Amino acid sequence: MGTSVELPSVEALGKLLQDIHDALYRAGIRRIVTTVRIDDRRDKAITMEYKVNRVKG
Repeated sequence: MGTSVELPSVEALGKLLQDIHDALYRAGIRRIVTTVRIDDRRDKAITMEYKVNRVKG
């Protein structure tokens, strides 16, 4: 399982992860394991929408 997000910066990712963890702890979750994989490509403007359209054909 996994979730993909498109964000303007790595800093924004840190804020998003903090918000997610805080919400889970408030919901009563006592242990959270988060694995992050970052694909940071700055030489081309490739969006997730572009990637989805490529798969759809």
